[in-house]
Amino acid sequence: MSDPFGAYESLYRLVEHASANRAQLWKLLLLAMVGVSVAWRVIFAWVHEGISGMEALTLIAALFLAEGAAARWLPDFEGARFLLLLALPLATWLAVHIVVGLSHRESYRADIHAGIKRFRAAIRRDPNNAAAHELLGDSYLKLQRPRRALAEYRAAVALDPHSYQTQYKLERAARLSRAR
Repeated sequence: MSDPFGAYESLYRLVEHASANRAQLWKLLLLAMVGVSVAWRVIFAWVHEGISGMEALTLIAALFLAEGAAARWLPDFEGARFLLLLALPLATWLAVHIVVGLSHRESYRADIHAGIKRFRAAIRRDPNNAAAHELLGDSYLKLQRPRRALAEYRAAVALDPHSYQTQYKLERAARLSRAR
């Protein structure tokens, strides 16, 4: 079996060199632990549908490139420079968190917008639907649009003046609307 990139040979030389020097061995083990931890987080995010397969593949490839570069530079880095070297795989881990956070936020906003469409359609079918007005107001509050929420809560209270929950939401939307 051929090794066109010399990866196995480089890895063998690195481990052989690290075995002769205990400090190098500990640095190599720490680097490997960080890399495995980050790879596990990327795989976990993919399995739980926080990121797509292509994003996971890209991040794993970036991680392996960072780990390869870090392992190759390992003998030249001491002290604070070694900690900076550990930042390469940790940057991949941070990228996973950013990507997962963005995808969750976008999914959340898309769900709210879909709800707004459903509640508007329900109000068009039955303008006296107090629950649809209240839920539409809830959706607007989640999107941080208190003035629109205020109008919907007013409509819901006008249709159902005995709903204390809706009256509370109306007061809350009024406070948020004044604060803006």
